[in-house]
Amino acid sequence: MKRPLVKGSSRRAETEETGSLSLEYVFCAPLILIVLVLIYAYGRAANVNGNLDAATRDATRAASQAPSYRQAATTASAIVDDAMGPSLHCTTVIDGGAAAFQPGNELTVRASCQWTMTGLPGPAIVMRPTAQFTSVIDPYRVVATPGPGG
Repeated sequence: MKRPLVKGSSRRAETEETGSLSLEYVFCAPLILIVLVLIYAYGRAANVNGNLDAATRDATRAASQAPSYRQAATTASAIVDDAMGPSLHCTTVIDGGAAAFQPGNELTVRASCQWTMTGLPGPAIVMRPTAQFTSVIDPYRVVATPGPGG
């Protein structure tokens, strides 16, 4: 804070301002760095959540075209795993089971992943994003028919 100059004290007023800019940097620089690190972390988390939502949507649409429940579950799991990559450990579940896998019924795929956010100062952060998407099972899909004897 700059004080008004008093007669005969001009030298004292100049010395009180010396170093104030460096003091402001000392206080402001860590705050700015913390804000930048948080923006980066939230950006990474939003990217993973968006990718998981898109993968779950794609998995549900592909599973609704599958001829059997088993193929639908395999297809949905493969699509989510492929979209999320090997570094994330994802679990994909189709609600309702094989009995509800009939044309015109709703099919809900739930996916959850676990990944560790590293590269930030401090300890690693474990994130567990989840997503779900519902679609109608296509009534015109090709249905698996049992072969002879089973």
